[in-house]
Amino acid sequence: VIGVLLVLSPVVNGWYVLWILPFACLVGNKPWLLFSFLVMASYSWWYSKELAPTLRWFEYLVFYAVLFLWHIRTKEKLAKIA
Repeated sequence: VIGVLLVLSPVVNGWYVLWILPFACLVGNKPWLLFSFLVMASYSWWYSKELAPTLRWFEYLVFYAVLFLWHIRTKEKLAKIA
């Protein structure tokens, strides 16, 4: 639930995602590990203000794509077990 609130919030800074890292490492949740690194793209406006919106889209599109693929793969593994 807290992860959903974090992803849907209008502002996500790097240190907001930092508390997820230990749990993502313990559980092996690859999408949240990736998101914790991709969120650093929010600081791209320091580099180029024109490039920042593009990097923001890239950040979230990659996260949601990996999350979707991870969910499908987990579902398939559970179906094979049952």
